[in-house]
Amino acid sequence: MTVSDGDKVVTGGSWLTAWFITLAMASVAIFLLPASFNVADDVGSQMILAGLDGFPSAADVPFHSQLLNSTICGLYQLQPSFPWYGLLVLLTTMLGVSLFVRLLLDRQQPTLARLLCLPAFTVLLGHTLYSVTFTSAALLCQLGVFLSLLTLPDSQLRRRSCQLSLLALLLLAFLWRWQLSCYVLLLALPVLMVRPERLRMVLLFAATALVLVACDRGLSRLASPELAGSDYPQFYQMRAQFHDRPGGRQAADSAIQAAGWTREDYRMYRELWVIHDNEKFNIPSVATFLQANQAVRPSVWSRIGSALQQSYRENTMSLRIFLPMVLGLCFWHWVSGSWQLCRRRRMTILALLVAIGPLLFLAYFRLVPRVAIPMLLYLAGLVLILPRLDVEDSGSSRWSRPGLAILLILGLLSSGFAVKMLAVELPAQKHRQQQLEDVNRGLVDFASQNFMPVLLRLDTGAGLRHAAMHPLRVPVGFRLVRIIPSGWQTGSARYRQILAGLGADSGHELLRQGVDSDQLYFVQYVEDPLLAEQTLQLWKSYYERNITGGSVVTFERVLGDAGQQGLAVYRLGASQGK
Repeated sequence: MTVSDGDKVVTGGSWLTAWFITLAMASVAIFLLPASFNVADDVGSQMILAGLDGFPSAADVPFHSQLLNSTICGLYQLQPSFPWYGLLVLLTTMLGVSLFVRLLLDRQQPTLARLLCLPAFTVLLGHTLYSVTFTSAALLCQLGVFLSLLTLPDSQLRRRSCQLSLLALLLLAFLWRWQLSCYVLLLALPVLMVRPERLRMVLLFAATALVLVACDRGLSRLASPELAGSDYPQFYQMRAQFHDRPGGRQAADSAIQAAGWTREDYRMYRELWVIHDNEKFNIPSVATFLQANQAVRPSVWSRIGSALQQSYRENTMSLRIFLPMVLGLCFWHWVSGSWQLCRRRRMTILALLVAIGPLLFLAYFRLVPRVAIPMLLYLAGLVLILPRLDVEDSGSSRWSRPGLAILLILGLLSSGFAVKMLAVELPAQKHRQQQLEDVNRGLVDFASQNFMPVLLRLDTGAGLRHAAMHPLRVPVGFRLVRIIPSGWQTGSARYRQILAGLGADSGHELLRQGVDSDQLYFVQYVEDPLLAEQTLQLWKSYYERNITGGSVVTFERVLGDAGQQGLAVYRLGASQGK
């Protein structure tokens, strides 16, 4: 079945075809590849909403909307053992991926151009399916909607079912990551610039999404009235500036001293994400540090250069796939005459430049792969469709042998880097899952000797290899222990309730009670014994300097042998004197 729109033809069944292709890709990713969460943030969200950390659940995840938090939390109360969170993230990702797959199925785009995009799109989209995270899921849905608003013919967009479907996907993106989604609305500008006749629809979609955000924020206040008098939102924003923004990088000694810290304290907070000690890491101290560090920071151009280098290092493989593909598309447009035939060339070029702006802005602050990959796919989609959007008759292009050779080389480069990405990532991901299995066995062994022990992670980021958890499976060992929330959860209402249940009034008090305690244990995964020992020394020094008043601190390993790899559990002891 086809739908005619002037001289353009769109396959009506491409939506269904795209979904079945996406379903096949997801099946391969989930059941044949070492699928996992992309980052530990998803596991943290799941722990909160499902009570997977051994403490009562709560609809208290700052990334997601209150509506989504309450829904998932309610689902876990109905069926606690079902993987609701992972399944919903995966389904959202699949919906977003299907929008990009539909773009490659669109017969408006010549076969040669689509073939050029196919390897890169397959691998990058596949990456989001075997390494799932709510951030990529939200961005794929949102950006896929923008591309659909550009490419779909008027005959389809006038259908109420099509409008409601696109709006639902856009709202779903806002439910998962409302703050980032508000910013990414800027990427709808190319639609407005190149398709001004669709201004009304885009503005209606955006207004509906923003109204949803406003209502959701109001609902959050009603559902959590304690937030009105809590400093957690401010603390969360300060912590985000410290960990995720340029202000926390390359700390000057003067800024560290102004905050009342030592260099070792800064490493604890910045590298290990251990921020329990509210007497040292708090709103005044972090604000002082950020202000003092701002005053001695390098020049603007130096900071920009450093930030771009950091973003490139984190996204090297994705960029190596992306750049040859985009260069190939530009070369194809030039040879085929699309640029010459485009009636709005200046506006098209300006729209592409406008789309690059938000990407560069994010690169200055923090551009991680889970954000970069969807945005790079969106830019590639724009390069594919914009020059030909209003081309009525491209004619038959005659490609010379040198032209075909150049296009082939660029396509092979992109494909080669895509294969290399798989060759690097999949074994690494498999290795992380093997480490997670070691952690699971260790937790089962330790829990067999201690009923629901309380564990505090020495390294919040990778302490228990959380990110390697399969989105649809939870290792049994994690259901047998209680894990103190940490990282971005520190200071939340749920965090304070958990500490109160353990008899601690604050994070500082929790650390103090950890000395000579039969209830609280410290845990880390030992991959490199030397690095593990350095982590212990950081903690030992921190305790002696800030918690025990100079008493000598020792970490006794009660699970596993010293110097061996695997899960390590420690009991903390202290004695007077040096």
